[in-house]
Amino acid sequence: MTKFIRVTSAIASLCLAAVPAVAVVTAAHAAPTPVVIKVSDLNLSRPGDAARFQNRVKMVTRTFCEAERAPLQHTACQQAIASEALSKLSAAQRDSLRIGTSGSVLAASLR
Repeated sequence: MTKFIRVTSAIASLCLAAVPAVAVVTAAHAAPTPVVIKVSDLNLSRPGDAARFQNRVKMVTRTFCEAERAPLQHTACQQAIASEALSKLSAAQRDSLRIGTSGSVLAASLR
């Protein structure tokens, strides 16, 4: 009987030791990965740099929205990311971007 208790106790201890490790691994996969769209190297009032910013936003939307197979969901995902990217810009950067993108598709979402 003593051997049975020791074996059972050892197995239970190993199982309890594994629970925190599983929780840490699960939490690591659940955390969203932050994405940074670099704008410090751009002068957004210049059309070429405004286009580079727009391309960077498009690359991020492709990465995050590729799993959305339904066209409406894909479009909503793209719009949400573009909207968030624009909201993270300072007021001066948004003003510069308005100048650099005048007449483009992105200019409509800046209003």
